[in-house]
Amino acid sequence: MRCAQLIAELCAYLDQEGPQAWADFEAHLAACRKCRQLVETCRQTMLLYRSEPLPPLPAAMHSRLMTAVRRARPAK
Repeated sequence: MRCAQLIAELCAYLDQEGPQAWADFEAHLAACRKCRQLVETCRQTMLLYRSEPLPPLPAAMHSRLMTAVRRARPAK
């Protein structure tokens, strides 16, 4: 695996998404200090972001969202 491929798959790796095995990805991390630093920085950023409370949803956006949900629901 090359650095560019690792970067292309980084989000899926951090979210542990996808059916692929991560052995090649992790082998590259073991050998590449720059990519290890990138992955760790991304992990830390995600943890920081996820630890913050969600901002309130503006009333107008909430109304539009609920209208869209009601329209998308199948009729009974």
